[in-house]
Amino acid sequence: MYKNPAWGFFQILEIVRQNPRMNGIHLYKHMIDMKFVRPRKIQSMQEIFIDFIEDYKYNIQTAIGGELEYFSEVFENCKSEILSGENLILKLLYESDITSNESIDIILNFYGIPLVDSNELTLMGAASKIDIARLRALEMVIGRMTSENDQRCPLYDKCIKSLYSYEQGPPFNMSKECLNNQWEKQDICLMTESMKFLKVHGKNKMQN
Repeated sequence: MYKNPAWGFFQILEIVRQNPRMNGIHLYKHMIDMKFVRPRKIQSMQEIFIDFIEDYKYNIQTAIGGELEYFSEVFENCKSEILSGENLILKLLYESDITSNESIDIILNFYGIPLVDSNELTLMGAASKIDIARLRALEMVIGRMTSENDQRCPLYDKCIKSLYSYEQGPPFNMSKECLNNQWEKQDICLMTESMKFLKVHGKNKMQN
């Protein structure tokens, strides 16, 4: 990698200036073959990306304490793409209509979409796997434990809206613990099940 990103940016601009007919696809192929000096070795950008993916995969596995199902498929797709010297998004951008429904389906099927999270709701994919649920659980519990000002459950606002919605899915209960002591709540919900999985349910040491 470039030690100075700004210098690296201008180096890429110089490559484009010297090769005015080079489009994004050509530039990508050129860049992933470039060699970079790293501690104790020289690697291509292609090799660096593969190492990054493997490190990222290991970190997620360690964090959730289990094997990856969904994310392993996504990582393998990304690795095969890098090794091929091509980029799916660039090909769609230059060679087809990237805004079409077909292109969007191709992108989502290849890179994946584990869940959709908005202010209104959280939607898990139809093919959701246990690693997605575990990672989401870890995110929620850490978010609650590191919150300095808001002691409410991270899902409080969503649950309030869903509670009075005619389109609500499976029934669930809200209680006073949703406002503060979530680890004492006995009703089944996404937060209490997440805390049970991470073995922090019922432990008051979580209190800010």
